[in-house]
Amino acid sequence: MASPRVSIIIPCYNAGQLLAECLDGVLAQEYENKEVIIVDGASADGTVEIAGRYAAEHACIRWVSERDRGVYDAMNKGVGMATGEWVYFLGADDRLYDPLVLAGIFGGGQDAGQDILYGDVEFKYSKRVYDGRYDLRRILFESNICHQAVFYRRSVFERVGLYDIECRVYADRDFNIRCFLDKGLRIKYLEKIVAVYNEQDGLSALQRADPHFRGKQEKYIREFNKKPIRAVALSIRRLAGWVKTTIHQDRENG
Repeated sequence: MASPRVSIIIPCYNAGQLLAECLDGVLAQEYENKEVIIVDGASADGTVEIAGRYAAEHACIRWVSERDRGVYDAMNKGVGMATGEWVYFLGADDRLYDPLVLAGIFGGGQDAGQDILYGDVEFKYSKRVYDGRYDLRRILFESNICHQAVFYRRSVFERVGLYDIECRVYADRDFNIRCFLDKGLRIKYLEKIVAVYNEQDGLSALQRADPHFRGKQEKYIREFNKKPIRAVALSIRRLAGWVKTTIHQDRENG
């Protein structure tokens, strides 16, 4: 079976001092079936020149530079440009952990039968490894999977939708919650470090307020908290039905 095509989307803005190192790490991957999509927000610092130079030298790289509504708008554009079976997002100030990341996952068949694969990241400065296995409860109430650790089948975006760009800081968490709410998606945790993540300069590190996301989160939590009540009520109804049927049968058997 041929290894699947992986689309690596790099959203960036004024990342001229960082983009080349990021691209070098992607190009060093020992995995051939990949494409790199740079989505730039009309930078004015040399980012466009770097993107153009790398694209001219490497056929796997495509790029666009135009004004956008923020990083999640850029990520949505990248999904629209992607041709791979799998989609992965990498910040220009982050890098893949080692040259075998893609080969270890997609060359080893760990993607078989899955819709979402995720692992861990290593923080660039503290060297902390973040952050293990997730379920719906954890992602709702505690924290998010770092998006530099997640691979999505492109079909997931057709099923769940794109990033909600009204969520200015936590659209990736909102997206992941929607994925975990969908019981039809097959999600697998890999005990593997995928990327080195810049924990000091990322969007969520610099900005915390996101009222649109918090409003959606409250709705998700209300629905989540209703489920145990519905489950108990259903169990009671089933038990009552079983008791009624048993009594009826006993009476008939005399």
